Amino acid sequence: MRRRARDTVIVSVAGGLIVIAAIVSQTLHAQATAPDPTPSAHSSAPTAAPPTTGMPASSQTPGE
Repeated sequence: MRRRARDTVIVSVAGGLIVIAAIVSQTLHAQATAPDPTPSAHSSAPTAAPPTTGMPASSQTPGE
């Protein structure tokens, strides 16, 4: 009975390592072969500046 338990642990660990290796392999493959983003036709115009919040810039102090 002890041998069967040991074999089960070994197979479980080996199976888990195979699954983890497959996930890592797929992630690396997806990152390496990802296509470069292409700009859309609508994004050729510059975007507007973000709205100001009325807060002083970080270089200003309240006493200025």
